Amino acid sequence: MTDQIVAFALLGAGWVLYLLLALSVLSIAVAAERAMFFYQRRIDHKTLQKETVRALGEDSVNALRNRYKGHQAMAIRVALAGVDNRQNGIEAASEAMNSAKLASKEEYEKLTVILGTLGNNAPFIGLFGTVLGIIKAFNDLHADPTGGINAVMGSTSEALVATAVGILVAIPAVVAFNIFNRLMRSHLAHSDALAHSILSAMHTQARDNADSGEDSGEDSGEDSGEGSGEDSGEDSGEDSGEDSGEDSGEDSGEDSGEGSGEGSGEDSGEDSGEDSGEESE
Repeated sequence: MTDQIVAFALLGAGWVLYLLLALSVLSIAVAAERAMFFYQRRIDHKTLQKETVRALGEDSVNALRNRYKGHQAMAIRVALAGVDNRQNGIEAASEAMNSAKLASKEEYEKLTVILGTLGNNAPFIGLFGTVLGIIKAFNDLHADPTGGINAVMGSTSEALVATAVGILVAIPAVVAFNIFNRLMRSHLAHSDALAHSILSAMHTQARDNADSGEDSGEDSGEDSGEGSGEDSGEDSGEDSGEDSGEDSGEDSGEDSGEGSGEGSGEDSGEDSGEDSGEESE
């Protein structure tokens, strides 16, 4: 087992250089893919926020959906999730937007771990190659003691190149990782701001609807009360007038009848007495 380890160490830094070259190609490929990913998802977040709030206020959600249909930007997915679930209540819309944000975040973080890993470990891989190169240099010196410094120069220089290549691979990977990580945090921040704007607009709309309902109920109650009072007053007045007229008519008829009867009786008695007296004479 020990002989196998020594044999592996004596391979030198050559294979480490090839490994670092492959890792550098991988780093460039990942950086290019992520750059294209973020480029395709670029968007004016301020314009999107204004259009979304306006669509909620004007109830023109279909136009907003048709305009951004097929766009995979995190903020757009959050906005559409919110407006699509607005009828289910504010809590449901909030949960839908949070779910859309988390799903998009996973896509935004994809492959960036490779850049972070290379940035952190490529120098150590180069250092490992340097150690192997130095081991090989000392072994060459042991095999040819008369060679002197010339016997170890080649292996030592190869070992130092491995360290340099490791650092060279790590620097671009770290820079790319920081850039993409910063872009991801920016998209998350804009998505959170948009989600809060949508929830604020929904709260405002719900409050306005509630106030409108209260005003409508008060107006309806007032109109109903006024109409009922007017009808009651008219009916009461008509009934009172009819009763008063009937009572007045009855009383007037009775009084007129009694007066007429009494007057007729008196006149008849007087005329009869006078005629009877004249005939007696």
